[in-house]
Amino acid sequence: MRFADTIVYYYRSWRYRERPLPRIGVTVRAGVPGWVLRVVAAGAAVGTVWLAGMPGLVPLSLLIVVAGALGAWVLVWPVYAAGLTVIGAAGAFLLVTDSPMGPLIALIVVLAYLALRLVTVAGLVGWTGRAELAAILGWRDLVVLAGVLLVAAGASLPGAASGWLGVAGAAGLAGVGLLRRYTGRG
Repeated sequence: MRFADTIVYYYRSWRYRERPLPRIGVTVRAGVPGWVLRVVAAGAAVGTVWLAGMPGLVPLSLLIVVAGALGAWVLVWPVYAAGLTVIGAAGAFLLVTDSPMGPLIALIVVLAYLALRLVTVAGLVGWTGRAELAAILGWRDLVVLAGVLLVAAGASLPGAASGWLGVAGAAGLAGVGLLRRYTGRG
């Protein structure tokens, strides 16, 4: 070893000697375990599709298969595509049925929004992780949900035609999907 290498070696060992690590304080707010988040997301997905299909309007066997398959998909592998598929299935069921649904459309759109939001967070957290409540639903989400309920309340007024409620519900579901796609929130 050359003399210069020896000096560099001793300088580096002196320079990078072990120092005490700084103290860091972290506060964690109330959170939800990942497995609970997945179960609730699957329940919201099944509820969205079930309410949009309403037994009697869509054949029961088709409704059970679609809702069960989407619920299992969300439970096992919660990805963004699963949330969009839930919205697509609910929108398709709404457009196929021609019976009046009234204010039920507001509940379907709100459940679809919650399903999409929960599926997105559950996919990031995993089974054993935790998610803070502030990361799941923020104030922007509550504003969007209030707007959806306001539009649904206006659409369910006595003068509104029942056919337009299905179109309004499908448009609301498409709006939820587009909101998530283009703003990163949803």
